[in-house]
Amino acid sequence: MLDELFHELFKAPPNAWQRAAHNAFLAGTPPQYIKVPTAGGKTAILAAFLAALAEQARTGTVTLPRRLVLVVNRRVLVDQASAFLRQFIRVGA
Repeated sequence: MLDELFHELFKAPPNAWQRAAHNAFLAGTPPQYIKVPTAGGKTAILAAFLAALAEQARTGTVTLPRRLVLVVNRRVLVDQASAFLRQFIRVGA
């Protein structure tokens, strides 16, 4: 599901760190923080989280919390995350 979602939303496959975060979400052990360079795809952590939550829901074994806290220190990143979530909802994922 992760690859399909990334292709639909970003027209690219997930980075290795995004895939590792997704696997951690699936295992029920969300990363405590994400540290990657500027333009490294941090906002896409939302897609990794939502994909893992959907996969868990599909199997009937949801261990993830229903909320993810994304803390950023720039308003433009908040706007970017909000735009991403609106796109995610339109895609119907």
